[in-house]
Amino acid sequence: MPLFSNEILEDSVKKISENSDSWLSQYKFIASKAVTNRRKYMHGARCFAQTIIGFFINPLLSKTENVYIFEGIRNKEYMTIFRADSVVIVGSHLEKAYAKAHGYGFCWSFPMVSATQSKMGRDWNYPAIRQLRLWLEILSKFKKATFFLYEDTQPLGVFFVHIGKLLQPNVSTVCIQHGYFTITNYPIRLDGILSDINFVWDCRQAELIGSNPVATFEIGLPYFATAKQTNEINVVLVGTGMADYGTNVFQRSINTYVIIHTMLANIKGINIFYKPHPNEYNDEKTLDHIRKKFNIVDNPDKQKLLNGPRSIFIGTESSLLYEAGIAGHLVAHWKLGTDEIPVFDFDFEFEANEMSELLQWILNMKNKNLVCKEDHITRIEPLERFKLALCEAKIPF
Repeated sequence: MPLFSNEILEDSVKKISENSDSWLSQYKFIASKAVTNRRKYMHGARCFAQTIIGFFINPLLSKTENVYIFEGIRNKEYMTIFRADSVVIVGSHLEKAYAKAHGYGFCWSFPMVSATQSKMGRDWNYPAIRQLRLWLEILSKFKKATFFLYEDTQPLGVFFVHIGKLLQPNVSTVCIQHGYFTITNYPIRLDGILSDINFVWDCRQAELIGSNPVATFEIGLPYFATAKQTNEINVVLVGTGMADYGTNVFQRSINTYVIIHTMLANIKGINIFYKPHPNEYNDEKTLDHIRKKFNIVDNPDKQKLLNGPRSIFIGTESSLLYEAGIAGHLVAHWKLGTDEIPVFDFDFEFEANEMSELLQWILNMKNKNLVCKEDHITRIEPLERFKLALCEAKIPF
């Protein structure tokens, strides 16, 4: 194991804390309530308890030549490329069950997260230094270790990024894009800028992230979806997921969607649904509020929706709008007047005072029987695209 002085480790802990804290301060611009709750949590009893418990938990990794460490199971499709005994999932109870069921290794995430939060909230160095030492000792035994992250703005992702920096070039971090980024008029560090390598949905995102173009590779979406031709029109109102952000965006979107719903409700051959954001599926209070106003898409599996009847998706800057367009659905972008500008392609754009124009466009599409958009997306299998990116990034598998 390479020897690292306390000064080097303290400097790494400081950078981990600063990187996590700076993003949180930027995020406050759009989610003040959520940020306040997070900072309160860092000073609370639960964070303190998890920090102490973390002293008694050591990461257990395989004894293979190479190891592939995945943050959560968001990218579980890509795990199948590697030998099961070389894959380690970092997470909580859900991830532990998934790892056990598929023969993967598992490590708890909370020791690193709580240690980082204790540095941020209480300025404690020792818990994070201890976690650094544990990971440095274990990873130094591998010929090659690769972290597959979906974020490097939160404490866990930032922690692993700095582990990689200490052990380069034998350890590297890959940030796999998990949402479609927009242009913002406020400063916010996007996921990917701290990582060594970026796997993105499309190359337009690399410029927004500010990633190294030499170490950025396009992998597309992790699945295929194709809209099916139908005689009726489904209109899908896409949720913002911002109910608890401390802004008026969520309620403004609901108010506008109610107007759209009322406008279309009595037109024969048009079905209207509300697609909750993942944050909304996890919030029963918000879901109850939404159910009183709309028929909702009860199944949170977006692939089933995207592989369903050709629809018109209406929303602001959701990643689902990009994905719907790729699948061959029509996309109507609502200019909400926020500080985010989409870079995905859309078929129609409107403001809240242009409901008659929106109605006319929807009726035109209905009369045209929602003619399918030409599919210009490569049909290379998602796993093959991922393997190609691994080869280009010189990551063994």
